[in-house]
Amino acid sequence: MRPSTIWAAALAIAVAVIGCGGGGGPNGPFDDRAAAQSPHGTVPPESKAWSHDGRWYVQQRDDLCLAVYAADGQYLFTLEGSRNDLTYWNDLKGLAVSPDDQRIVAVFHTITDGKNVNWLYYYWATNRTRAADGARRLMERLNRPGFYHYIAWKPSAGGSEILLSSDPRAVQERHAPPAEDRRQEFIDHCGVNLPWLDYGSDVGRDPAGGPPKGFAAQRQRLRADLTYLAAKGVKLVRVFVFGDLRTGMDFHPVANWPTGLDPYAMADFRALVEECQQAGLRLVPVLLDYQIADGVGGAPGAAEGEHPNLIWDSSATTNLCEALQPLVDAFADDPTVYAWDIINEPERITGVTDNDLLNFMIHMRVWMRGRRCTVGHSEVGMLDAWRLGEDVYTFCDRGAAYDTPAPNIGWRPVLIGLSPPVDVARKLAAAYRNGYEGILFWSLNDGDFRPNADAYSAWVGGP
Repeated sequence: MRPSTIWAAALAIAVAVIGCGGGGGPNGPFDDRAAAQSPHGTVPPESKAWSHDGRWYVQQRDDLCLAVYAADGQYLFTLEGSRNDLTYWNDLKGLAVSPDDQRIVAVFHTITDGKNVNWLYYYWATNRTRAADGARRLMERLNRPGFYHYIAWKPSAGGSEILLSSDPRAVQERHAPPAEDRRQEFIDHCGVNLPWLDYGSDVGRDPAGGPPKGFAAQRQRLRADLTYLAAKGVKLVRVFVFGDLRTGMDFHPVANWPTGLDPYAMADFRALVEECQQAGLRLVPVLLDYQIADGVGGAPGAAEGEHPNLIWDSSATTNLCEALQPLVDAFADDPTVYAWDIINEPERITGVTDNDLLNFMIHMRVWMRGRRCTVGHSEVGMLDAWRLGEDVYTFCDRGAAYDTPAPNIGWRPVLIGLSPPVDVARKLAAAYRNGYEGILFWSLNDGDFRPNADAYSAWVGGP
């Protein structure tokens, strides 16, 4: 709720988390390219507060909202709630960027009950904490007395502090910004790839023709695995759903396109969601795997799972989407689902042209529009190559990408969706430091997470 105003508008300090850097001006606390001041009533519309690395700036738009722009002037996003019930322009008193380029502070002024009042609005606005519409959301709001035209955000012995004054020659108030809690937010997006109980057989009928052995039939085993992960402090689990499509869907016997889910698929997926809920875990369901078209046969006695026509035939792609639709719709609003992973490592698909693969990915992404989705890319370099506009960018890190800053692709969160569970504590610390959404290790049932689970638990602090 915005502060009520009697005479004019609002004074707010709005903080939004977005990027990385540090700096200051040589001629006093308020002479700083990373800040914009209001010596003559209000911050001039053309004034900008720049990030210290020079990659972006914040500025007031004509509609009185604060917006962030790339260095070349490209609009990036607005700050949620930065427009108050303003009656005239004499409202915005200052803008400043935090020393680490992670937040923005904007000062507005109001006169309430005949007194000058400063309202401090704080926002988290990292890639991890943006609102659904892309705005950087409200974190905290405080009321401060005074009348200020100058602001700066400077390093301090305790981290950083906000300087406020009506006189550029002297600091009149020092204010500590809210403590950051990004570590817990990072931990909430860390975990493990399950990734399956039995690859390709967890959702749908037994591909070998035997009794059902999907998640619903193996609830006890699934529950034991998820309970174990939760006890180790895991918060997010990535699980393969249809794999190479050897089961889970019915196919036209001649055209080889999906005609719908098989009779067991919905119950198996529901069992997975319910068991994740019970264990207190969030879920990244991986709908498909690159093995739908990798030219390699499946398990002995099982169908190959090879369906390259789903990629090169757009009509078959449409059939695939229609077959998946009931399952995705049934759980579209379930908070247990963190994001839908359309396909794991599509770059490893063979036997189709690059153009066919790109068209397939675009088709699937458009179909998923309106739902939080991602793609499990095979390496970090593929994120920028595809540019599919995922809500979360996910990649497999078999190298050391965690040791480098998370790439900035449209200011979206970047999740390391697969990493070998070696040097677990060092990887967690590095991925956190470098701004990743989280990191998921490979894996519980197809890798070496168990011997390293205690190291994971120690770093995240347990369940």
